[in-house]
Amino acid sequence: MTAEVPPAVVGDERTRAQTVRDAVQTLEPTVANPDQADLLDVPVYAPLLQTQRTTRDTTGRVVEFTRSVYRGDRYRITSHLHFDHNSG
Repeated sequence: MTAEVPPAVVGDERTRAQTVRDAVQTLEPTVANPDQADLLDVPVYAPLLQTQRTTRDTTGRVVEFTRSVYRGDRYRITSHLHFDHNSG
């Protein structure tokens, strides 16, 4: 994507919209338990990719927490890395 993207906004009918500042996402391999295998139509112990993400607003408050699993044969990761004087 080359277009300028406006700040992300998270919210629903129970809360007011929040401007998202940052998120930490962890990816790790795992295997399917019987419930996940049934839902994802894969064999038990099939490889999966597990993600966990915590998103914070501009005040540092957590506005989203997700934990998901994806089929190992249907996931692709693309990263855009930015390097400048603030990078560490």
